[in-house]
Amino acid sequence: MRRTVRVEEIVGWANTQLSREDEHADIGFKAGVCTMIEKIMKAAECYDGYSYKYPEKESKVHTDEYYSRTYSLRKLKRNIIVSNKDPNGRTRYGRVK
Repeated sequence: MRRTVRVEEIVGWANTQLSREDEHADIGFKAGVCTMIEKIMKAAECYDGYSYKYPEKESKVHTDEYYSRTYSLRKLKRNIIVSNKDPNGRTRYGRVK
């Protein structure tokens, strides 16, 4: 079983989730996805911001328009992966050679 995931895969998944418009992708769901992906991207040193899906609308905090966004990756200087939690419950980051 694979125990690691590439940051690029997680960002792609997050962007897909943030573009959803079904009843299950509410503001709380999207806020959680944003929090998760920003933490991963900043830890991997590849955070390059985001753009709004609806740039023509005013994006007030805690609205669907605010959380409907697409994240961008900065080019990685090295291949960084996010690993599962270690036996002590901490998330581990590593490199792919």
